[in-house]
Amino acid sequence: MDRKLIENIQKKRDHVKFHMPGHKGRAFFPYHGEAWDITEIPGTDNLNDPREEILALEQDIARIYGSLESRIVVNGATSALMAAIMATFRPGQQVLIPRNAHKSVYSAFIYGRISPVYISPDMGGALGYPVGITPKAVKKAMDEAPDAKGLVITYPSYYGTCDDLEAIGALCRQRSMILLVDEAHGAHFHFGKNMPVSALDAGGDVVVHSTHKTLSSLTPGALLHINSRRVDPEAIRRHLSMLQTSSPSYPILISVAQAVGWMERYGGAKLELLEEMYREVRQELKTSPFPMVRDRWAMETKNWDPLKLWFCSGNRKELGRILSQSYGIDLEWEDGRTGLAMAGVGSIREDYIRLLETLKSIGRELPEETGMGRGEALSYPKPGKKVMELYEEAPWEQVSLSQAAGRISADFITPYPPGIPWFARERSLEPKRWSI
Repeated sequence: MDRKLIENIQKKRDHVKFHMPGHKGRAFFPYHGEAWDITEIPGTDNLNDPREEILALEQDIARIYGSLESRIVVNGATSALMAAIMATFRPGQQVLIPRNAHKSVYSAFIYGRISPVYISPDMGGALGYPVGITPKAVKKAMDEAPDAKGLVITYPSYYGTCDDLEAIGALCRQRSMILLVDEAHGAHFHFGKNMPVSALDAGGDVVVHSTHKTLSSLTPGALLHINSRRVDPEAIRRHLSMLQTSSPSYPILISVAQAVGWMERYGGAKLELLEEMYREVRQELKTSPFPMVRDRWAMETKNWDPLKLWFCSGNRKELGRILSQSYGIDLEWEDGRTGLAMAGVGSIREDYIRLLETLKSIGRELPEETGMGRGEALSYPKPGKKVMELYEEAPWEQVSLSQAAGRISADFITPYPPGIPWFARERSLEPKRWSI
């Protein structure tokens, strides 16, 4: 058996991890070994139909988050989102989604035969990255699609920008529309005094959390919260049982519950430390070639997740590779223009100091005012002409790149991370946009 993957992971053990998962390779709980890997027998309940022990855990999680009901999910936020969408909306119904929704949202629309109505995201002005959607854009989409039954929104964005979710939630309530929030990257918001508002407090009817992105659970632990009586919890349970494995991982399940319990006890103090380090790094980088994006580019976004250090790449190509290979620091993402260092509850002060000192050291080798980097923004193109429904299938063929312009996309074109499709499968590949 080839050991290359195992060896590569072992080499990363001593690296500073500014990427998910949120535990950063540091041990939080002792429940992750083979001794805890069990199945549904007396005393261990059943995740897909919890009646006793697992139900008690879920009720405790609902109490901590303040939701009506909470479900532990071991197949990731992807399956939780798909279950929530397919249980809430009927085939043929129109539902609003931002163009930069995660690919799992598109998958749910395909399997649920739901028709998307796209909202163009705010691209941060000249910055060229999808940083969110504005209440104004949501209202415009609602006016243009009066029959739409709901809105599925990503909050916060992959980069840590946060929409005015309270205003958007108010718009949904005025129109009696369901608000389903993909808060995969914001499971920590509820526990910090100075964090952006949690979707559970901003009017989300259904909220999905990924507990491995910023909290301490094993990958791909997640939570599905039912936050209003306008959705059917039994329908959500049925769809979740169809989409989630019938052989759930108990180590993942337990780690999700333990991650939430840890946040209840220690999360507030931990988030205060991470906020403090974010402010320190941000201030120090303002005069370097690697300033935070928010300090270099003016944009409408007012709220930012302090666990996302999104900075300009300083005209240094392949900064991520350099940091990893030469300095033992791994970023979540980097594209030649900006880099994303993603903190989590497993991050410690020394991680931030090492990243800061390394960037300052690299910066001393660069000319002043290099800022954004040479790469071009991977701006998400506006949807091409709608030719068929997202869920429809048709014969397809593989052609060369030069022949694809003007054709209908047979599949999604999705860079990963962050898993946001550039092109949707039911749309024409407009020649003017195909140069991307």
